[in-house]
Amino acid sequence: MTTDTRPCLRTVMVLLLAMWLAVVATTSAGLVQAETGEPTGLKNVFLSIYPEYDDPYNLGYPTVLVMIEGEIDGTAPPATVRFLVPTNAVMYSAGSGPRDQYVGGPPARKASEIAGWDEIAYTLQTSYFVVEYYYPIQTLPQKDFTSEFIPLYPVNRLVALVQKPRKATDFSVATGALPMGQQQFTDADGFRIQQYSYNSIEPNESLKFSIRYTKEDTTPSLEIEESSSNNTGVIVGGAIGGCLFLAIVTFFTLRRLRRRKSAALQKARTSGRSDTGEAGGSRFCSQCGTKLKKSSRFCPDCGARLRE
Repeated sequence: MTTDTRPCLRTVMVLLLAMWLAVVATTSAGLVQAETGEPTGLKNVFLSIYPEYDDPYNLGYPTVLVMIEGEIDGTAPPATVRFLVPTNAVMYSAGSGPRDQYVGGPPARKASEIAGWDEIAYTLQTSYFVVEYYYPIQTLPQKDFTSEFIPLYPVNRLVALVQKPRKATDFSVATGALPMGQQQFTDADGFRIQQYSYNSIEPNESLKFSIRYTKEDTTPSLEIEESSSNNTGVIVGGAIGGCLFLAIVTFFTLRRLRRRKSAALQKARTSGRSDTGEAGGSRFCSQCGTKLKKSSRFCPDCGARLRE
């Protein structure tokens, strides 16, 4: 009697095919997730707005440095992150942080659906992101412009820092959205900072800062700081030199006085004067040569006790 094994083979083939399809589906899903995975939000974001801070590209016109840094939420790196930047902005860098370990470069860039804005995207290798760019402002001394931030993800906790340029006058900042808190302070480099705190920002919600000031000097703040440091060095050096000169003059003046007193004493001794003797009706101190009254018991100049 012959046994037909074809049904068993068909069953095995079906099982193997099902397993293979499951593996392919899982792998494909993993690849898709790795390629398109994005954070569900951002947290602990710092938005720094520095008008006329520096000019690393020698653009030759006033710009605003904007720095955006913080952490992603809802996914682990590597992850794709996206940000909006002004169309006329010059990208400096975008990469993975934190700031003291920052690695990055110019990201991929394309036009966004919002007029006047481009979208950048790059792969984040850590949980920390850093984005930096410059955009132009008026060349006239009177500046009046708006710096805007539009997140593509919900933001949990954001602090905005607006820096006053060096040599700027009539500096003011007006916020479009009411902050939860604000304060003013001077940082370690001597810059005046306006700080604004927000608990949350929704995706595509515009956060605006209207900035006004007057600045006749077109030199960026960072170069003015270096120039001030150099001037300070000259002033300090001059002060030290002046003190040294004064010390030298004082030293030689005192030495000259000591020599005069010594000479007077020597003269008194050689002429036969002493604290008990008289010459021409006068008495002199044997220690310093000062002329004494006949009734003196102590030298009025050096305080030496005189012999009776």
